[in-house]
Amino acid sequence: VHVARTMSADYVSQGGAYGAVYGTLAVFLCISLAIGYRFLRSATQDSDQYLTARNSQGIVSLSLSFFATGAGAWVLFTVPEASIIGGPVALAGYTLSTLVPIAIFGWIGPIMRKHLPFGCTFSDYVQLRYGSLVNVYCTLVSLLYLCLYLTAEFSAIGDAVLALCDPADVYDAAAAGGVTDKGHRLKLGLVLGVSLCTLLYTAIGGLPVSLVTDKVQGVGIFLFTFLVCIAAFTADSGADGRSDRWEEVTTTGTGDPAATGAGGSTYGNSFKMAFILISALTCANMMHSGFQQRVWAAEDQAKLRKGAIGGVLLT
Repeated sequence: VHVARTMSADYVSQGGAYGAVYGTLAVFLCISLAIGYRFLRSATQDSDQYLTARNSQGIVSLSLSFFATGAGAWVLFTVPEASIIGGPVALAGYTLSTLVPIAIFGWIGPIMRKHLPFGCTFSDYVQLRYGSLVNVYCTLVSLLYLCLYLTAEFSAIGDAVLALCDPADVYDAAAAGGVTDKGHRLKLGLVLGVSLCTLLYTAIGGLPVSLVTDKVQGVGIFLFTFLVCIAAFTADSGADGRSDRWEEVTTTGTGDPAATGAGGSTYGNSFKMAFILISALTCANMMHSGFQQRVWAAEDQAKLRKGAIGGVLLT
């Protein structure tokens, strides 16, 4: 909030924000529904294809899908935050934490396909290998993680839109959570719009149409990242005192004041943060059904491996 208020920038009005958000959703929904309807009418689309897109995805599609699945809207905030708090070491840890799960699925995915060629998710393999009790436990863990994942994703989407609006309209330190009623309404409308849009096209087209949107998302992330890099490197880094702690950010990081106090961070804290990120996110993403479904959506085992390698390189 402080940064948004002190930076000199042109902000989008609330009406403009609503128009941009719902206009984008409407266009994307129409295109997605058209693609979903085409899949629905396809002669090869049966219930199995609807749920698994079995043996239908090539290397490029898998690479973009792995990449898009692991790079949601939350990367706009969590990756910069980790870099500022823990420096380059934490950034490297975050990078590895997004790469390792894809690499693991590229390694164990072909094994899972070999022993369970008609599976759908990781829970099918767990059921076959370890039985019902372990499967129930893994399913509950997966549901918990997906709940947290969606919460982070929706929160990041809402925060990204608020960052484009005039801070005077959407931020207030005295309000609940530092966001005004207008800001909360904008975020709620956006979250509901994205949820309903995704639900509609997925309900009509199933997993195949979701994989198509992954391709669009993957390309969009590249374009958006390119624009953000241009904006970041052309900005006046000395404005408003924002370069005061640059040396800390590029070495050990500024540290979390709640954990390290006013003295900042150390390399020990940075490596600790990197280890936590790698271990936590790797274990969590192994329970992500989005990664699991790509195992059986691949055309064959060789393309699954190459698709995972492509996903790692893109990420």
